[in-house]
Amino acid sequence: MVPGSLKGATADRSDLFWQLLLTLVFLVLYFITTASWPHPYDSAKFQFIGKVLGTPHPTGYPTYILLNFIWVHLLPLGSLAWKVNILSAVLTIAALNFTYRSIVIFDIKKHFAFIAAVILGMTRELWRYSVTAEVYSLHLFFTSLVVYLLLKWHLEKREKYFFLACFFYALSFGNHMTSITLLPAWIYIVIITDWKTFFNIKRISWIILSVFIGVLQYSYLFWRYYDPATRFLEGRTPDLKSFWLFVTGGNWQTEMFVFSTWELLFSRLPRLFHKTMIDFFYLPFLLALIGIFVFKNKRLNIFFLLIIVGNSFFALNYNIVDISSYYLPNYFILTVYLAFGLQFLANRVGSSVKKYRSILITYGIFLFFFAVVNVDYMNRLFLKSNETVPSEVKACLQSVGKDAVIISPGYRYSTVFWYYLLGEGLQEKNNLYLVHHFKLKAIEDYFYRETPIYLYGERKYTPLNLDVYVFDVGIKDQLLRAGFKVEPIAGNLYRVFKKNR
Repeated sequence: MVPGSLKGATADRSDLFWQLLLTLVFLVLYFITTASWPHPYDSAKFQFIGKVLGTPHPTGYPTYILLNFIWVHLLPLGSLAWKVNILSAVLTIAALNFTYRSIVIFDIKKHFAFIAAVILGMTRELWRYSVTAEVYSLHLFFTSLVVYLLLKWHLEKREKYFFLACFFYALSFGNHMTSITLLPAWIYIVIITDWKTFFNIKRISWIILSVFIGVLQYSYLFWRYYDPATRFLEGRTPDLKSFWLFVTGGNWQTEMFVFSTWELLFSRLPRLFHKTMIDFFYLPFLLALIGIFVFKNKRLNIFFLLIIVGNSFFALNYNIVDISSYYLPNYFILTVYLAFGLQFLANRVGSSVKKYRSILITYGIFLFFFAVVNVDYMNRLFLKSNETVPSEVKACLQSVGKDAVIISPGYRYSTVFWYYLLGEGLQEKNNLYLVHHFKLKAIEDYFYRETPIYLYGERKYTPLNLDVYVFDVGIKDQLLRAGFKVEPIAGNLYRVFKKNR
């Protein structure tokens, strides 16, 4: 068979061996680099929001939240943070297995499919989101699953694969709205597989039903808003207008499609290429580029490239700091191409059995080196850098004790405070409350007018007559200038007293 040709491959014992090995490798690698503490910013929020069935920032991610809720209540071991972190690892491992299955559909030797999937799992961007609470592992899982099912349908023409692809594609929108970028490729493969699908009442009915199920997931936002027992609501959707704004990005809409053509071509695009090359450790990236050209199935080559183009189009036009997380679907497709590049290089160099074995040994040494470097990176830079804030917050909570209001320095710390207060239950246990949005007037009213402070995210007021603490030097200075007495407790923690009058 020529590279890129399809074969009627079904799972056999050798596939089971390679997939079990793939699973074992990443169970070890991800578990030894998974933290048991909350990670600041969005991750800490995702580490508790599933347990309390709250709503996060736009677009809401109801599929992930509900899966998160089920997972943390079923898994009996570990801290809440660790449980949710491990969920990401499990989802990535599942995605790697579907990546392997998507490769062996073609005329690719299974050990090259394994090597390519291992390299994908070791890319730093994916590794980072596989050991902390985020939606991106689930997004990659849905992408790899849907692509695999579409390839199976294209090969075997069995309707069950089409129906499953439709269902899981619709479901993926409940996790991440960027699933829309897969739509051009989805339409294309339907056309090249069976264009009559668009006139088939049975299939169109199933598509409509799948879309309805996908949309229905977002009723979660209304349910949580109108349930008075909901403990955390970052996003509020009381009506259809606010709902539409929220699920289409909310305030982040202003950061979409803001770049000029010059910026896209000479800043954003080079950044995407550079980041991808670094994550793939350069050589695999070059082999993936070779794989594009040696992949001889023109129709499916267009399908894969449409996925990359569609995803890149949005990623390049979205102005957020962590935009590299949006590159992961590209990485999945590049991994398919990488398998072709690996086999092409081996066939070119390894004309004899001895040379072929030398190539495999070289690949093995590369993977070992790749793993060691990235384990060191994850432990030394990523995990250690995220340990500081949780340690400071725990020390703060221990110093404060009970019956207090704590003024947070900002979002980075607030998410970790919320994790301990709402996720670990310290709010109810110790009667502690967090003020995320500091307003001087609110503190003055609390002390002198016996007006409780409104906690926006929790939709409730603080009790009166609690001690007030501030965990920030800058806010402390504002309070001093306003005439409040401030007493240092430990580190950046200060207790606030009434003004001298």
